[in-house]
Amino acid sequence: MPDLAWVLPNPPVVPDKNVRDRNLKAMTYDYIEKLYQDGKSVSDIAKELGISRSTIYRMRQKYQNKKDM
Repeated sequence: MPDLAWVLPNPPVVPDKNVRDRNLKAMTYDYIEKLYQDGKSVSDIAKELGISRSTIYRMRQKYQNKKDM
């Protein structure tokens, strides 16, 4: 990276892996909820995301419980 020092005076900030994982999970949940509200079935959502239906149910339950707090 020394070659780029004149372009990037400060090294890029790389977020903590835990923060990235939490953000990705939250974004995935938001996407699942949007598809669900658009009338897609859990099977269709799972197929589109390449995850199991039980994962969809688990995520919705987990995040719904957090929103209720």
